[in-house]
Amino acid sequence: MSVIAIVATLNAGYEYDQKRAAEYCLELGERFEVESISMGQSHTSIYLKEFPIGFNSVFFSFEENGMPLDIYGDPRFNPYLRPCSEAHT
Repeated sequence: MSVIAIVATLNAGYEYDQKRAAEYCLELGERFEVESISMGQSHTSIYLKEFPIGFNSVFFSFEENGMPLDIYGDPRFNPYLRPCSEAHT
């Protein structure tokens, strides 16, 4: 996966999410390689190669190969957009 997460805000999510971002010293504009994306109905966790934990997706914008990427509208990351036969794979 060549997806890059870019820190777009630090004033989003729940207080817990903001504390976690501060604990790991995320800074606006920083760019990180995405290890994986775990998307649920009401929460999406972004796992970055540089950190041992997941972060709330609300902190990031995304790009792939230098182009903006909408992870929520892409069936590779959003299991709710996949055909039923592929939804649990």
